[in-house]
Amino acid sequence: KSLNKNNEKKLKKTKEKIYSSSSSSSSSIYYTNMSIGNNMKKSDSGFSETATTLSSMQQSESLLEQILSFEKIYYENLKQYIIKYSRPLRRYLNPDDIVDLFQNIEKISAISDSIVRQCEKLFDTENASNIPISLIYQSWSGVMIDSYNAYLSRSVQAHTTLKQCQNKIAYFLQIPMEYISREITDFILLPIRHICLLNDLFQSEIIANSLVINGVDRKIIEGRKRNQNID
Repeated sequence: KSLNKNNEKKLKKTKEKIYSSSSSSSSSIYYTNMSIGNNMKKSDSGFSETATTLSSMQQSESLLEQILSFEKIYYENLKQYIIKYSRPLRRYLNPDDIVDLFQNIEKISAISDSIVRQCEKLFDTENASNIPISLIYQSWSGVMIDSYNAYLSRSVQAHTTLKQCQNKIAYFLQIPMEYISREITDFILLPIRHICLLNDLFQSEIIANSLVINGVDRKIIEGRKRNQNID
């Protein structure tokens, strides 16, 4: 399970907010133009309702290539935001405000960096084109679930704290408040966008694999019927 039951309602509400954003920042490019997203059928909200089969997803790139690109762009965006906002603001805001705003973002960034490195290592193996998602994420599933659940549980407080601190942040960083509000909101939402897209990818793989399995089962059944008719 990618998210626990206590956070599922928050996730559904957050999805609507995520995709109503009209920001032109790098994070918006991340979740609208990433290769995985473009290879999956999407509903109007930006989330996939249905999924293509594995074979169609792999026409231009292997699944591992898509995931590597997906995770690398995510990590680079996280790193840029951390360098631009969360680390410099430690000098100006009190520790409680920093925790409320950015929570465990450094830990999430470290997890993402490790996943990118793992994908790069797997990419150099002989069977890179047939690497299953489970092999990529299995060793990180526990710490990812804990980290993202902790992050999601405090996301509402993060937005409240941003409203309270945005004037100070704009003053300290000498950046217009409107820009601060938009960019830090994108920063706060970025891990949630990522886990939503990742959840969609997992669901698409479950659907695709079940279609393949069902197709094999049908062929077996049809073969048995033909054999029975011959007998």
